[in-house]
Amino acid sequence: HYEISRFPGFPLHELLMAPCVGLGGATLANLATLAAALVAIIIWRAITAHTARHPTAILAAFALCPLILISAACTMDYVWSLVCILGALRSAQKGNPVASGIWTGCAAAFRLPNGVAVLPVGVLLLAGTPQSGRIIKYAVSTLLSLAAGFLPVLVTYGLSGWMDGLRSQFTGTSLSMGDHFLLGMYRSVYAIGLVPFVIGMVIFLRGRSRPVPPF
Repeated sequence: HYEISRFPGFPLHELLMAPCVGLGGATLANLATLAAALVAIIIWRAITAHTARHPTAILAAFALCPLILISAACTMDYVWSLVCILGALRSAQKGNPVASGIWTGCAAAFRLPNGVAVLPVGVLLLAGTPQSGRIIKYAVSTLLSLAAGFLPVLVTYGLSGWMDGLRSQFTGTSLSMGDHFLLGMYRSVYAIGLVPFVIGMVIFLRGRSRPVPPF
């Protein structure tokens, strides 16, 4: 029996964590999340290996990001979502729109706002050899993957029940837009952390100190 944890729903994560918690409790669930974090680091390395000027430093900044370190040791969906988004970017980098769409749809089925990844993935797909067919394949595979991932939610609650639950999720919210913005800025700085920030500044300053070749 499927039951949503909270709206709008996180069906892939809920279905993935349920057997982990049932078989091994929080320990097995956290170990699975840690394995997902290692997969994310491997995919990130593959993405940056041949395109970044300082791939090792960028890999270290990614692996030491507090958001990665903290999320790798909890049962939240952040790391799993990241694996899917990075998988979509890596597939787009290799020019595979169908695989990119499947990964993007899975990311949105882990956490619906992850659907915003369609923008960078779509741009990357068009960066090499722009083809309308690529975007069509990407869009169709993304929608089908998302629909398959959200099927347990729609079967259990129906579209109208899901919409009612989604509306109730935001009832009683007292934060203003300005407060939401400030909270988002605070969480972003907290997520980046000091070590990745220092690495980024070093790369930036080294780049500025390089002599600019004449035209």
